[in-house]
Amino acid sequence: MTNRSHQPEPDWPARAVLAAEAAAESIRRLNHETIRDGYRWPSEVAEVVGELQLVAERLPQALRQAAAWLQTEHGAGRVGHDTAPDAVTAVVAEMLTDLAIAGERAESLAGALRFAHANANHLTGVVDDDRADGQADVGCEP
Repeated sequence: MTNRSHQPEPDWPARAVLAAEAAAESIRRLNHETIRDGYRWPSEVAEVVGELQLVAERLPQALRQAAAWLQTEHGAGRVGHDTAPDAVTAVVAEMLTDLAIAGERAESLAGALRFAHANANHLTGVVDDDRADGQADVGCEP
């Protein structure tokens, strides 16, 4: 059996890796954009929470698909361990458990975000005389 960890495929990095990197980068950018003055209206918070709900709802599928691939490849003898070859089966089993737990927690996160989004949809901005644009939030961008 050949250790392929240092022999990238011709299309490396794989599209799945690129997609996961893009998702992580999007969250990093969101965090950066909302450090200070990232929101002007409650409706913007509602929209962001709604999009984060979608992210959380989609995570379980991605995790199940990763687990299914790992289980199939391990079953075919194409998964090794870099420092403890005899431990590969135990490590794969533990990883499959971890991915299942992560999927369940993502579903819980999605549920909590669904409630937060529903509540946020009822919030409106209040016009403050000190507000530069003088517009009230009516559930959409000014």
